[in-house]
Amino acid sequence: MSAHGPHCAAITLKGTRCKNRPKPGSTLCAVHERARKKLGDLGKKGGGEKPTLAALRFRDERGRLTSRPGVRPESSRPGTPHTVRADAIQPGDVLQGFQVEKVEPGSKAGTVRIHVGNGVRILAPADRPVDVLRGGKGGTPGEIPPAPTPTPKPARPRAAAVPSKADARTAIAHAQTAVGDPAKIGQRKQTDDEELALMSAYWMRRQLADLLEHGDWDAIRARPVSTNPNAPPLDAVTSHRRDDILNTYRNNPNIRASAVAHLRTSADGLVAHLDAETFDADSDGIPGPTTIAKVDAIRQAGAVLNRRIDARAAELAGNPDFDPKRAKTLQAALDAADAAGDQDALDVALIALREHQAKQRRTQIYRGRAQREILAEIRPMGGTIDYGPQVSVDGENTIDKAVGNFPSAWLTRAADGRPLDVVLVHEQEERGLPSNSRGKFEGGDLRRITVLQGDTTTATHELTHLMETSVPGLRAAQWAYHAQRNTTVTRGQRRWTSKSGSLRRLDDITPGSGYRADEVSRPDKFTDPYAGKVYGNGGPGQHWEIASMGSESFVSSQSVTRDDPHLDNFIIGLWAVL
Repeated sequence: MSAHGPHCAAITLKGTRCKNRPKPGSTLCAVHERARKKLGDLGKKGGGEKPTLAALRFRDERGRLTSRPGVRPESSRPGTPHTVRADAIQPGDVLQGFQVEKVEPGSKAGTVRIHVGNGVRILAPADRPVDVLRGGKGGTPGEIPPAPTPTPKPARPRAAAVPSKADARTAIAHAQTAVGDPAKIGQRKQTDDEELALMSAYWMRRQLADLLEHGDWDAIRARPVSTNPNAPPLDAVTSHRRDDILNTYRNNPNIRASAVAHLRTSADGLVAHLDAETFDADSDGIPGPTTIAKVDAIRQAGAVLNRRIDARAAELAGNPDFDPKRAKTLQAALDAADAAGDQDALDVALIALREHQAKQRRTQIYRGRAQREILAEIRPMGGTIDYGPQVSVDGENTIDKAVGNFPSAWLTRAADGRPLDVVLVHEQEERGLPSNSRGKFEGGDLRRITVLQGDTTTATHELTHLMETSVPGLRAAQWAYHAQRNTTVTRGQRRWTSKSGSLRRLDDITPGSGYRADEVSRPDKFTDPYAGKVYGNGGPGQHWEIASMGSESFVSSQSVTRDDPHLDNFIIGLWAVL
C-alpha cells in the first residue's frame, strides 16, 4: 500500500483526494498516473500534496471529457516564468506549453475554464497555483508584466460588389434566352414518347380512312382496341360495339364519306402537332420542370437587379454603405449578449441594431424610386394612356402618377387602340354604377379601373391587372411561381403541400377582413395572404394577385415584397425580362 493510504494522491476539482486506488508502487491511480506521464506537472514541484495536471480535466469542442491536449506550441516560446492562481491566467500566457486563448468562470462555483486551442478546455479550481510563461519578451523576475495586446478582430468582410449595368444586362439576356417566347411560358416541347404516340395515331387514322373508303368491314372490326389518347374514336371502343357504328357507315354513304375526310384531315393535324409545344402541367395543374426553370431564370435575373436597387436605395437615403443582410448578424450578437447576461454587450448590440433598423426604414422609403431608376437603365419606363371621354381630370391624374411604374413596352401593348375608363369611388353613384369601396379592374369591353382619388398604390395594383390582359407570359409566369411556392418535390414528383397547397377562404385566414366567401387563397408564407389568391381553376390564363401586390413596392414601403426577398426578385425579374 502506498504512503498516501488506500486512495490516489491526486486532487479533484472539488479539492478532495481522488477515491481511486493507486497503482502498485505509485501514489496515483492508473488514470492520473497515465495523465502525469503524458502531460507533466502543472503545480509546484515536489510533494504528493501538490495538485498535478492529472487532477485537471480536459473537455473537447463537444463538451466531452478527453485526454487530448490540444495544439501544443513550440516549447521554446520565450517569456517570464510566474506562479499564479488559475483564475489569474491571462490570454496569451503559455501553460505548460499550451497557448491560452481565453479564461472564463467554470460551470461549477470555484472553478475556471481555460481554453487552450483546438476546441480543448481545461477545468481547474480557481485557487490552484500554476506555473505559466508570461510576456513573451522577457521581464524582471518577480514582476508580472502586462498581458500581451490581444490580436485585433478581423474587419467585417465587405459585401459583395454591386453588379454593374453591363452585368445586369447580361443576366437579363440570359433569362430571356432561357424563357424564349414569353407567350409560351407554361408550354413545353413534345417528348419522344409523345411524338411516337402522335405518329402512331397518324397512321392509325390514315389506315382506318382507307378501310372505310373501301368498305373492308371485317378488317375494321378486327382492329385492336387502342389506348393511344390520339387514336381514332372507333379504335377506342371494343369490337362488339363497333358493329352498330359500322352499320351506320354501311347504310349511309354520305356519313361514311364525311368520316373518311375527317380522319384524313385530323391525321394531317397530328403531324402538325409534332413540332408544336404542349401544355406543361400534370393532372393536378402543377407545372413541369421546363416551366419551373423559366420562372427560376426570371427570378435569378431579378436577384442581380435587386443588388443594384439595394445599393441605389441606400445611396438615395444617404447610407451608401448600408448592408441589409447585416440585420441577422446584429440580431445574433444581441441574442448572444442576452444569453450571457452581459449588460454592457447587450446595450451595445441593442444600439447597433436600432441604428441599423433606422437606416433600413429610411432606405425602404427610397426603394420604389430606386427600382424605377435601375429598371430605366435596362428598358424605357413610363408612357401615356388614352382615357375615355367620361374620365374626370382627377381620375386621369390618379392613374398618371402610377404609369411611370411600368415598362413602356407594357403600356404600348395595353393600349390596344382602346381608351381606359377610370372611375373614382365617389363618382360611382354619379355615373349610376354600384358603389364599391375596394379598388378593382374590369376587363373585356369595359377596360375600367375603380380607385380612390389620389391612391397611387391601388392605381398601380389595378394597372398591373390591365397589363395581365396584354403582356405575354405575365399571367402564366405567376401561375408557375404560385405553384412553385406551394409545392414540394418528393422522389422527383412535384406535389401540392399539405398546408399551403390547400385552398382556404381568405375570410378564414384573416377574420373580419371583409372578404367574400368565394375568395380563396393558397397563403404560403406571403406577407399578405391575398397575394396567394386563386381565381377560377387557377390555371395560367387566370388573373393572379402576385404581380399586382408586388407592384405596390414601386409606391409603398410596406409592400408584400419588403420581407420576402424570393418574391421581390421574382417581381423585379418580371418587370425586366418580359
